[in-house]
Amino acid sequence: MAPLRSLLLAGSVFLLTSPLAGQGAYADPQGRFVLPTPPGWTATALGPDAATVSGQGAAVTVVTDPTTPRDALLQQQLERYRILWADFVELNRGLQSLGGRDGSFVLASGTDPRGIASFLKLAGVNRGAGALVLL
Repeated sequence: MAPLRSLLLAGSVFLLTSPLAGQGAYADPQGRFVLPTPPGWTATALGPDAATVSGQGAAVTVVTDPTTPRDALLQQQLERYRILWADFVELNRGLQSLGGRDGSFVLASGTDPRGIASFLKLAGVNRGAGALVLL
């Protein structure tokens, strides 16, 4: 349980901060974001406003919305997990910087639909009239 939580958190930080030799990248077709893709990981578009990079038991997802403000988009995404996960617990929320912009975060834990104890961090920033959220 604790190793998975550490892996998910470290994976998110690792993907966002570490250049990797031989890594690829998923570039949003509309130019809104780029997700580094380490060797052996897979990038997948999740529709016109989201993409995920996953591998080795962890995933990083970006969701954008041109009209929904940051905290509302964070809450929408959090509610998706609250419904899907058993024993869902919101652990913390607050303000943080993301990519040099003022942002918000939410930390949560629970058991995913496969029965795996999981940890979730959502972080978001305003982007024009809308927002970008990293899960």
